[in-house]
Amino acid sequence: MTVQQAAPLPAEVLIGPTGTTVADVLAVARHGARVALSKESLAALASARRAVEVLAADSKPAYGISTGFGALHGTSTAGSARSCSAA
Repeated sequence: MTVQQAAPLPAEVLIGPTGTTVADVLAVARHGARVALSKESLAALASARRAVEVLAADSKPAYGISTGFGALHGTSTAGSARSCSAA
């Protein structure tokens, strides 16, 4: 009987546009691998943040940005609550 050797698990899992694999999840959950975001992921997050900031600054309501969610969709959030400032 031949025993197949499993591929070594990575010490770092890079989250990118293609997603993750089962091996990535196992490496993090069971073996403490570090998680990092790829340059492409960071660029996409920055782009999304800019879009949210534009919506938050607008006087026109934007669902989930300047309003609540679900049953609270008609509730306006205060401008200060819409701040996207990062610590």
